[in-house]
Amino acid sequence: MSKGFFCRICRKPIEKTEDFGTNADGSINNDYCRLCFQNGKLTHHKLSTEQMIEVVASILVKQMNISKERAKEKARMFIQLKRLQR
Repeated sequence: MSKGFFCRICRKPIEKTEDFGTNADGSINNDYCRLCFQNGKLTHHKLSTEQMIEVVASILVKQMNISKERAKEKARMFIQLKRLQR
């Protein structure tokens, strides 16, 4: 699997085929990781925008070793995605 894919919601790097989300027909979805998108549906679809910012920020704090405030700034930018258009 080619590297360079990132989940459009949590920004987690997706490096292995099994880490990709799946569409309703079982095919791979190149936009999302398996934790955020399964069987054609967003797994966090009931979260508010602010709740999603918290989820993404907590991931970024761990992955990037940055402050919670900086992570929230980045998360606000990241969540302006397809998720909000659905």
